[in-house]
Amino acid sequence: MSREIYDKILSTHHRRYFYDIEKTIDKFYNIFGDDFKKVLYLKGEEIERENIKSKFFFLERGKFAIKHDNYMGRDMICSFVFPGEFFNFSVFTDESTFKYEAAINSCVYLIDKDKILNYLKENAEFRVYIHSLIIKSMDLQMIRQGYTSSGNHRHSFVSFILEYFNGYSSYKDGQVEVELDVNYQEIAYLLNMTRETLSRIVNEFKDSGIIESGRRYLKILDLEKFCA
Repeated sequence: MSREIYDKILSTHHRRYFYDIEKTIDKFYNIFGDDFKKVLYLKGEEIERENIKSKFFFLERGKFAIKHDNYMGRDMICSFVFPGEFFNFSVFTDESTFKYEAAINSCVYLIDKDKILNYLKENAEFRVYIHSLIIKSMDLQMIRQGYTSSGNHRHSFVSFILEYFNGYSSYKDGQVEVELDVNYQEIAYLLNMTRETLSRIVNEFKDSGIIESGRRYLKILDLEKFCA
């Protein structure tokens, strides 16, 4: 049963579209050359406001938190970005209310919005290609917004781990091994929960014999119960 569940997650999860990162980078670099610029953001750094107003972003490596002011005027994380995804869609509507913070050290490619919009007008094939990636990226970030704001912390954690199945996991003898690029403090931050809350959830899974875990490692011993 666990193998069937694992294979179904691999074949149906939205993240299955985002693992040919090198191909995407090569395609954009061949079109836009040096205008497709790579920038390193260290953990905790935010993308500059002037870039949010004028650039479109592609995450090559790392994790980015998408932040927005809440009703108290304080920043809160409303979603996040995984590698292979585009973000800052508000640039196309001249809205700039979101902030983007590197949750871990991250590599981002920036492209001027006018350059990509002009090329979209000229090239129908590229327009179909980029629209597909944009829609899939937006879908994922909206799904994450749903589970980070739901208040169901256990579901949020499970959903987060499932995002790693395509590309970062392996199945052997009924168990799933997941390699993480974030620690549990960083996971808690991205999921809008305290480290203590996440520790309680992880310990409940451990005590029930469902998982084993390390700092950047998770082994799922019973996938059916983990997903339940």
